Amino acid sequence: MNPEVIKRTGEKEPFDVNKIKESVKKASEQAGVENPEELANEVLNEIIEEFQNKVEVSSEEIKNKIFESLEKKGYTNVIEAWEEYERQKGGKES
Repeated sequence: MNPEVIKRTGEKEPFDVNKIKESVKKASEQAGVENPEELANEVLNEIIEEFQNKVEVSSEEIKNKIFESLEKKGYTNVIEAWEEYERQKGGKES
């Protein structure tokens, strides 16, 4: 699996599973999730399954799928922590 990620700026970068995992893990920690590493791995597996056959995927599509997965699992507090972090950094993608 190695689709290119199209960022909001139009720039492209390689799909980075570690970046996704760390983002979910940090938001989970911020939200006080008991086992953030486990949750991050579960979400990451869903992301990989969803996008493994794509050539390109937007960063927005990835974020939406992450949020969908978190919501389905009942972790709306993690979504809120993620959104708060984005507000604090001004919505800039890293």
